[in-house]
Amino acid sequence: MLKTLSYAHDVIKKLCEAQEDFLEEYKKLFHIPEVKLFFNNPDETLYYKLKEFLTEEKLECLYDK
Repeated sequence: MLKTLSYAHDVIKKLCEAQEDFLEEYKKLFHIPEVKLFFNNPDETLYYKLKEFLTEEKLECLYDK
């Protein structure tokens, strides 16, 4: 069983490599630019200000409890 899993893992790795190679060739063929990703993280100071402002009493008033 371990041999079978090992063989399947090797096949999956080869398929992944083939997909990556295909994408690289596709990008070159159609001149697709590289996309740079960035994360837009919220300002942490705003979180702490809001946490100080919203007390349990205020939350209860909002939800009519």
